[in-house]
Amino acid sequence: MFLELNVIHHLGVHQMNAPSNDKENSKIPFRFLIKKKDLMGRLGMLNTPRGNVTTPTILPVINPSYQLIPSKELKKIGVEIVITNSYIIYSKPDLQERSRSKGVHQLIDWDGPIVTDSGAYQLMVYGSVDVTNEEIITFQQEMGVDAGIPLDLPITIKDNHEVARQKVEETWKRIQNIPKHFVCPVQGGRFLDLVEWSAKKVRNVQCSYYALGSEVSLLINYKFATVMKNILTSKRYLPYDKAIHLFGAGHPIFFAPAVAAGVDLFDSAAYALFAKDDRYLTVHGTYQLDKLDEFPCSCNTCAIHTPRELLSMDKDDRERLLAWHNIVVTMEEMRRIRQAIRTGKLFQLILERAMTHPEVFESVKILMNDQQVIELDPLSKDAQKETPFSRWAPEVRRHRQLLLDRWYIHSPKLAIFPEALQHQLFSVSGTQIAFSSHVFGLIPFELRWTYPLSQWERIDRVDVQDLRNWLLKIQEKFERIILVGEEFSDLKRLELEGAELEIVDSLEILPLKADKNWAMNEIKGILAYQYGIEPPEQLHLKFEFGSTKRIRRFRDKNTGKLLGTIRPQDGYIVPKYPLGVTLYELGTNKYVKISELAAEEVAKKRNVFCKHVTEVGDVLAGDEVIVLNEKGVPIAVGKSSLARSEMLDFKRGEAISVRDAVGKYE
Repeated sequence: MFLELNVIHHLGVHQMNAPSNDKENSKIPFRFLIKKKDLMGRLGMLNTPRGNVTTPTILPVINPSYQLIPSKELKKIGVEIVITNSYIIYSKPDLQERSRSKGVHQLIDWDGPIVTDSGAYQLMVYGSVDVTNEEIITFQQEMGVDAGIPLDLPITIKDNHEVARQKVEETWKRIQNIPKHFVCPVQGGRFLDLVEWSAKKVRNVQCSYYALGSEVSLLINYKFATVMKNILTSKRYLPYDKAIHLFGAGHPIFFAPAVAAGVDLFDSAAYALFAKDDRYLTVHGTYQLDKLDEFPCSCNTCAIHTPRELLSMDKDDRERLLAWHNIVVTMEEMRRIRQAIRTGKLFQLILERAMTHPEVFESVKILMNDQQVIELDPLSKDAQKETPFSRWAPEVRRHRQLLLDRWYIHSPKLAIFPEALQHQLFSVSGTQIAFSSHVFGLIPFELRWTYPLSQWERIDRVDVQDLRNWLLKIQEKFERIILVGEEFSDLKRLELEGAELEIVDSLEILPLKADKNWAMNEIKGILAYQYGIEPPEQLHLKFEFGSTKRIRRFRDKNTGKLLGTIRPQDGYIVPKYPLGVTLYELGTNKYVKISELAAEEVAKKRNVFCKHVTEVGDVLAGDEVIVLNEKGVPIAVGKSSLARSEMLDFKRGEAISVRDAVGKYE
């Protein structure tokens, strides 16, 4: 087996049952909404004039001269949007005339949304094209495309910085006045400073979506790590309310890492080009047909035929059958990625793909070390499984970063146990309890049910070196630290300056007495960890269980009014409005300020929409936040649908699902 990428610039495909071929209708820009998130990946909906497209997805290339796989067949496997080449159509008089008179949709027999390339790939390969930027933009409009592309100048892997800079600046000139329904390219190639410059320039360009150009030569040469840096650099400066298209990425081994970095759209002619050379696509790499004894697939091609049978066929028949397999595998990977986002398993999937090639592995490593992932990954997800790379996961990195500042300390004495005892011990009077975890570092007893500390399936073991580092970090927080268990014997020689360290072999050595304040300490611990506040010493709360022990809630001890519940799925607190007011007064940064235009309705327990958001604190998707009016007065509490940057960029869609509110607004 050998890996092979043959990626084709700006070309792709997708379907949609749509209205009639109205060229005016095609002048409406695409609009993008996020439905679900994982890492930086978005399960989204692209609203187009010809129907909705579920993202992430791929735009298969439709050859306007000859369709190896008829467009109607592509619809059967879930293709919703396609891309074709306007320069090829423009260069052939018969195709040009037909597209002008009947429109591009009839030309390629596709009633869903169509994106057209401008000839930039041909410009990269041949050095020149027989059309100007103005001519190809006008022609694309005359054809009635749903989203066209200006003639941007692609940067090759051989271009030096000065040549690349000139191309980037010329591309910027060409896109400043593009039609609003066109795609806006970001250029820069392997030069991150130019990618940053380009992304900052195009940020305010009105368009259907953004596309990362000049990636083809990098992808052909397996420079996935460089491509990942380009994606992350672009994402840092582009608005979040637009979809992102990675031009020329057509091999499924890189789809998942790119999606995890925030890419929504791909395009590819690889399914057809690989078939011409008897190359067989898989999510693990590319096989040459004559090297296969049997097919590892059950599509129509692979279930009916053997590799030997395909090799004995007429070349045209073999090419068609191989192309069908290749596009099925491509679409299958897109469905797999979307499902991974729905279930919070995208991290697991990109680790699987990281094993396909050293450059893919390096790209995943770069992604998981980027701070953007921590800022955009949701607060909690479904249960996860440990891997050798679990410490790369954003929720693990987030815990390791936050614990030192958000650990509620209620005793000068700390006892640390192996994490195998995490759900077996009870709270001990006069002693803070924590568990040593090779994944999370330290797990405070009060947070033992809080995501991700309880929701990860993992092997219980101690990382002595990691624990040593933690002890050095926390020694100033405690007067005495006791390590309980023979697993910690290697730390007997460790000396701490800020605390007395003691190591005992058995639990029986400690004088243990149940702590009657365990419930209060747990609530305070979660509040401190979740909201970054110092809980007041006196909280007049009454803790209680609901109909089952999974339902935990607490009330005001004096009035009996419900103040909050603990979410059973992830152990975070859902505050009622009065508690939200208290949290804001204590200085939490989990807030969202809205315009006065929406304040009165939100005070009546109506949801908050992005267009009314004016200011956002340190908010993740899934956070329980306090909603403020323009004057900074708390009026509601609710669950955020998006992270801080996303709320501020989007002008459509829900920002907060309000759970409780003040009621009367004054």
